[in-house]
Amino acid sequence: MKTYATLSSSLMFLTIWSCSSQTHILPHTLEKITEEKHFSFKAQRAHPTNQDVRAVMNTHPTHSSARLYELNTETYGMDVKEKEITVYLPYYGRRFVATMDPNDNGLNFTSNHYLYDKKTTKKGGYIITITPKDAKAVQKIFIEISKNGSAYLSVQANDRTPISYSGYITEMKSETK
Repeated sequence: MKTYATLSSSLMFLTIWSCSSQTHILPHTLEKITEEKHFSFKAQRAHPTNQDVRAVMNTHPTHSSARLYELNTETYGMDVKEKEITVYLPYYGRRFVATMDPNDNGLNFTSNHYLYDKKTTKKGGYIITITPKDAKAVQKIFIEISKNGSAYLSVQANDRTPISYSGYITEMKSETK
């Protein structure tokens, strides 16, 4: 009976521990890198808002009917540095202005002139608004960051429907500063 109780307790502890929220970054590190404008957003999922795109994707046999698409965190994201931002995110949605370049599909640009506004939330996270001044299509980028480092990025563009991404914030390596 003692073995059964010990085994049950251990199993319950492991289940509760594995279901706890994941911490991607320490709070003091998050404060520092968002203040210094030296962090990366790694996209894990894309959340398109266009119903037509979701309907087409739902016809594929390997795709779930959820409103999100799993992404490779090593491939997609956004880098924020003091003097520039680099965005490399996929886009699923409707463009209102056609492009002649077949490689111009996603949200891929570098901005050297941007406005950066950081506000603290009641729960200890941050809301960062980035307004690129030299990006032709993107008006604003909003990043909601929770205190554990998980983040939600939304893009407001001139020539396409809105899209959002969920992921996490990481500190950039010092050699890229």
